[in-house]
Amino acid sequence: MASAAFDYLVFPLLLPFICLWLLAARALSLVVPIFWPLTAMLARRLEWAVPFIPSIYAQRGRVLGGLIRFGFEFTYAMNVVRRYLTLPLCRSAPDFFIVGFPKAGTTSLAAYLKQHPAIDGIDGLRWHESMHKESHHFMGALGRHAASSATAYRSYFPTCLKRWWVERVRRAGKWLVFDACPVNACLDYTAARMAKVAPDAKLIFCLRDPVAGAFSAEIMLRNLGVPLSWSLMEDVRPADPRFAETPADVAYWEQVAKLDPDAPLPEDLMQKFYFDAYSVLRCGRLADRIAPFLEHYKPENIMFIEFSEFTSNTHAVVQRALEFVGADPQKLRFKELPPGMQGERRGRRMHPSVKRKLAAYFAEPNLRLFALLGRSFPWTDPLSQAAGPSAYASFSTVSFGSMDMAQLPALPVSTLASSASGPVGGNKAAGSNGKGQAAGTAEPAVAITIPEGGGAAAAKESSSGSSESVSLTAAAAVGGAGLATAV
Repeated sequence: MASAAFDYLVFPLLLPFICLWLLAARALSLVVPIFWPLTAMLARRLEWAVPFIPSIYAQRGRVLGGLIRFGFEFTYAMNVVRRYLTLPLCRSAPDFFIVGFPKAGTTSLAAYLKQHPAIDGIDGLRWHESMHKESHHFMGALGRHAASSATAYRSYFPTCLKRWWVERVRRAGKWLVFDACPVNACLDYTAARMAKVAPDAKLIFCLRDPVAGAFSAEIMLRNLGVPLSWSLMEDVRPADPRFAETPADVAYWEQVAKLDPDAPLPEDLMQKFYFDAYSVLRCGRLADRIAPFLEHYKPENIMFIEFSEFTSNTHAVVQRALEFVGADPQKLRFKELPPGMQGERRGRRMHPSVKRKLAAYFAEPNLRLFALLGRSFPWTDPLSQAAGPSAYASFSTVSFGSMDMAQLPALPVSTLASSASGPVGGNKAAGSNGKGQAAGTAEPAVAITIPEGGGAAAAKESSSGSSESVSLTAAAAVGGAGLATAV
């Protein structure tokens, strides 16, 4: 009631001053970037976070590329300055994130959600279309020392004037804003930083067969002009460095995962992330990448959308996503968008031997994803069939009690298989005491429930047996809050 009174009585009185503020910020933003040192500094920081940007300029040639670079850097600096000048008018944090994964439909999903009149993305200039989708803030777009700043992150989002317009003038419903940077899902340290600025936000993960995703990532980088030192279009070789996992690589990414939420990012982080073959493959181990987010966000605030289902049944999936984030699906002005990746491969194909190698490489991580989420996907079905329905198909609730979530990705498949236990009536999972607590432990369990109707919930039987050493249990989903899936 107080909010409505403010919006209808007080805000109209403040409206002239807010408009003057916004106009003054826009005018100053046109002048400040003329001072080239500021523009160059902001451009260098963005290129550190997105290191393939210079390749885009080089691809266009010396003259045209130089003009494109000048125009982009000038307007980008203008955008950053305007955002900071209007920071007191900006909201505190996004309502939801499209967290990832790269090349899994995040751009299309963001575009469809923005067709809803109550939903906005990143505040940006009209000709900076990518800047309306993803901030790259946690990747250091405003500087690797600013990647933890909640104040700087606020500057990415529209002002209170947009909220008032959406909610009170257009009456489109509660105003919602989001950030859709798919790189967040691939960098484990981002989960803690996102939770620090938006602990109650909802998360949407777009999932895709990691074999196809890895090749699509390579094609995207090559189309942008990035001179990669590796290719998935070449035959597998003995001791192939593309699939090597050196102790140095493992140690580096473990150190990155343990970064303090307030610590600056390592100087070579984004170069290694975008250009090393190992980091591309590492991103495809989906269960490992999702686990940190389950430590920081409630299961009922996480939704998973599978790529093939999204592309084949787009309208229905978008409506379910709108319901999940709290928007009215009836107000969606749905318009089919052209395929964004059509023709991107230009006749290029992954080498068959590499495809087989990657299928084997991702087999065990895919099985852990199935165990973690409790349902199969088109690209994990052969794995679940090979394991047998009694071993895996009955996973619909996975409870994590005394086991550290960070240890889950390291568990062998045999451990996950031996942990399956029989169904229990009601919401009580096998191995628990009925109070959301694993049997024999004093720590609360985190229940991840898949809604009825999913592939795992369709199973009628589950395996018998239990594991006392690992508090990982499975049971049929009966009710209660669940981990949302769009399938």
